Amino acid sequence: MTNPPAIVINDATSRDIEALAPHALTSRDRTDLARAIEALGAGEIELAMPSSGGNAIEDLTEVVAGLARARPILWGPASRHIVDAAARARVPTVYLAMKLSAHHAGRASSLDRLTRVIRHARDRGLTVALCGEDTSRTDFDLIRAVIAVAEAAGAVRFRLSDAAGVLHPTRTHALFRLLCAETDLEPEFRGHDDLGLATANTLAAVEGGATHVSVSLVRTQARSRVAHMEDVVGAIRVSTLHPVVVDLTRLPAVEARIAALLGAPAPSRRRRNQWAVTEMAGAEGR
Repeated sequence: MTNPPAIVINDATSRDIEALAPHALTSRDRTDLARAIEALGAGEIELAMPSSGGNAIEDLTEVVAGLARARPILWGPASRHIVDAAARARVPTVYLAMKLSAHHAGRASSLDRLTRVIRHARDRGLTVALCGEDTSRTDFDLIRAVIAVAEAAGAVRFRLSDAAGVLHPTRTHALFRLLCAETDLEPEFRGHDDLGLATANTLAAVEGGATHVSVSLVRTQARSRVAHMEDVVGAIRVSTLHPVVVDLTRLPAVEARIAALLGAPAPSRRRRNQWAVTEMAGAEGR
């Protein structure tokens, strides 16, 4: 019997904080946070262009240089601007976001533009992933057409993003079974928690064939928050045979750093995740 593959954790905390922080992050803030997330065991760290303060390219370059193991990924709209920024900052992978709707992605001009941007990124030596925004409300025939274009142009991954938070586990599992039958692109899922199903949907995506999952360490009060790393890691470990390399005992220190950046109180140490409770209790006893 073949062992199930390890699930790659793509952590978007840095990108989320860039949008939520009440003040501009410093280059040191960004680098220290990325290193702390890497120490947790995240395989990938998703970055966004710094929103303000300092030199964006220099700040990104410093973050990339500070990582020893995790793969940095620059996320942004599918444009030459994001591609060129990633190349200049020496970010090896770019995540191109494209809104998937009949109005946006269904036009031939949009697909032609996507092809040109992906090929431009490949010409600059970048690995390309495509993020399908609002995929959960998109007809699968349109998803199929976009995936075919992206794969032909040289992309290696497709993210199904439930930005509206409307999926349920049965539908999520079915979508990933369809994706895996349709393409050889690496399948990734990013779930939002509008209905409280982000973790359950992420688990369903893994069971349906997802090899990468997008998570965050930001626990906002917003119902649209992204699936939390702690919950997803615990669910995968308890409910599947897929290994996932994350050290949950390091979470309290990282969460305290995140709270300081957001100007919020540190989260309560009461853990909702029984797997985390077990790991932390073991660490305290050592």
